[in-house]
Amino acid sequence: MKVFEDDRGSQTVELVALFPFILFVFLFVWQVGLAAYTVVVAESAARDGARVASSARGGDDRYEEAIRHSAYGLTIKQIDKEEDDDRVTVTLTVDMVNVRLPLINRAIELQYTARATMPREAGLATESP
Repeated sequence: MKVFEDDRGSQTVELVALFPFILFVFLFVWQVGLAAYTVVVAESAARDGARVASSARGGDDRYEEAIRHSAYGLTIKQIDKEEDDDRVTVTLTVDMVNVRLPLINRAIELQYTARATMPREAGLATESP
């Protein structure tokens, strides 16, 4: 004994049931892409900052300008520089770019820290002349 005689509308019901899952998969893939973008841009900005800091004399803050220029589109939380006699290390902390969803964005705040070390150019001391 059949309850329903025909299957009209069953595909619509299946689509409505699967739509949230399809939307979730799309947003997940999009978020993975945004996370990869954040990592690539932050690493590149840290390398650019370390490169500028390694070629500058001590006390020169042009490396921060280079980082801010390279990390355009990211929210920079912190920039640190460590200097030795033969190398410079720049550490950059940024907010992870998220898919913009109401109510959920405030609950998920991730940060990424990029670090780059460059050898100091020959003839440059760590102190200003």
